Amino acid sequence: MNSKLNTKKADMQKMAFVRPLAIILTLMISISINGKISAQEVDNRTEKQNPESDGSTQKEPIYAIVTKMPSFPGGDKAFQKFLSRNIKYPEEARKNGIAGTVYLKFNIEKDGEVSNVKLLRGIGGGCDEEAIRVVSLLPNYNPGLDENGKPVRTVFNIPISFNLDSGKKKKEKMDDGEKTPPPPYK
Repeated sequence: MNSKLNTKKADMQKMAFVRPLAIILTLMISISINGKISAQEVDNRTEKQNPESDGSTQKEPIYAIVTKMPSFPGGDKAFQKFLSRNIKYPEEARKNGIAGTVYLKFNIEKDGEVSNVKLLRGIGGGCDEEAIRVVSLLPNYNPGLDENGKPVRTVFNIPISFNLDSGKKKKEKMDDGEKTPPPPYK
């Protein structure tokens, strides 16, 4: 009889632990599903209220990953060259010693046009505005292609670095004529 009581007590203790755990898990799953739905609803409402929010009124999907990603004409070196020629370090940022990386998001349309340039994370001092200005000037990309080889709208994220240091290290001339950077202990 005593062992039956101990078993019932143990079962009740297990149930006292399992029930609240099950309720909490159910609520967490419900909240995360509702959160995802409401985030989609917010996105849909924003598009309906502002049809030009993504740079076009097309209802075609925008892909983040495609079979062939969009590419800058001339490749990465040409892209870096374009940025270095067009970015002007903002005077406010220079005066205040502001440096860092600005992260932007933009769409590349089926024809390669850059649209809907948005700031993801900025550093201030005019650098955010300058990065947006320069990315808005980008020439048409080679568009992204889906698995059938058809051009598709693609979303693209890009970091743009603003550095006050020119990146050139001073070099000293040694007696034997070699140029090397100064030793770290000077």
